[in-house]
Amino acid sequence: MNKFALTIGLSVAAGVVASPIQAAETHNAFFEALSALCGGKYQGQVVESNESDAKWRDSVIIMDVAECSDETIRIPLSVGEDTSRTWIITLGEGLTLKHDHRHQDGTPDQVTMYGGEANETIVSIAGALFIREFPADAYSKALFLENGLDESVNNTWVLKIMPGKTFSYRLQRPGRTFQIDFDLEKPLDY
Repeated sequence: MNKFALTIGLSVAAGVVASPIQAAETHNAFFEALSALCGGKYQGQVVESNESDAKWRDSVIIMDVAECSDETIRIPLSVGEDTSRTWIITLGEGLTLKHDHRHQDGTPDQVTMYGGEANETIVSIAGALFIREFPADAYSKALFLENGLDESVNNTWVLKIMPGKTFSYRLQRPGRTFQIDFDLEKPLDY
């Protein structure tokens, strides 16, 4: 078991389960920690993947925390020359993560705006680590099934921030694990 999964497992095993009020507070704390990255560009590295992820492993991966408001953070992602992806994190009654996929001409991909709402089982730990887990929502599951991506209905995305150290994006489902760690200690010049 890797350290990331172990951290999540320990927090759940230790009974760290948030009430709705705690969840709102930790959603806010997570969003604030992510907002602190606004205006920054960071390089990432694939740290866990499957054979099908060769393009990701062989490319320069950059996240650009470019568009921030009080409710929404948009993070365009570059995988080499491919700039078709944007992560959208929205703080409202809950905290949501969506994946906006576009073609080069800006039109939406057939599989786009999938993601989920953060659950309440993962909370900030000791004020220095922020983790949110986003199981696939009903819209995403229907979209995956409509497009022959049946295995993706079990997707869970996990975002982890260690302020000043790393931002991690993780996709997990049975038989599939993918994780990129972005180095927050070395912001890139625009």
